[in-house]
Amino acid sequence: MKKSREQLLNIPQSFIPDIISESEERERIASLAQRDFLIKSHGILEEIYLAMKKNGTLRPGDIKKYSSYGKLARRLDLYQNSGEQT
Repeated sequence: MKKSREQLLNIPQSFIPDIISESEERERIASLAQRDFLIKSHGILEEIYLAMKKNGTLRPGDIKKYSSYGKLARRLDLYQNSGEQT
């Protein structure tokens, strides 16, 4: 009895490449679009930007790319500081 390459290497079937069908690709793209919508609609990008800005981990490229969130951060800082002074 001759064993296949996968049996000899003891590779799980899920790690062997397979052809992706058109319907699977459409489903994957639709799921990515839904994920993108949810991330943006729940303000997750803004929260990540603000946390990275607070920790000083933003790169210059990030600051340029997400400059609109920087404006949001400045408004938030002004709002929070005005609340502390009263």
